[in-house]
Amino acid sequence: MTEKFVGESTDCIRKTASKTWQYLESHARYLENRKSKIYQNNPKFSIFGVGTYTFTPWKIAICGLYKKLEFRLIRKIFDKSVVFDDTVYFLSFENEQVALKTFQILTSPLVINF
Repeated sequence: MTEKFVGESTDCIRKTASKTWQYLESHARYLENRKSKIYQNNPKFSIFGVGTYTFTPWKIAICGLYKKLEFRLIRKIFDKSVVFDDTVYFLSFENEQVALKTFQILTSPLVINF
């Protein structure tokens, strides 16, 4: 991930990933046409949807595209936090036991039937 929070400088991409920066520059005209206000007054090539919640070790995720709602418990992979695209909604947790208990509640028959 190039940013830890919205509005953070994206200059590190140019320094550490020159091919990525070249790709972004070659597609800049498309990226500059993004309509969301989140991109206004933020560094070039900014992303959104990043914050402390993005990098927690435990998440309960659900995809917003499927008709059948099914929660998934997600943990770090190779000691890296899992990051989703904007089709996934999630709750984030620092504590494994709290994540497990919340997952247990969300996948209980009572909640599923509701």
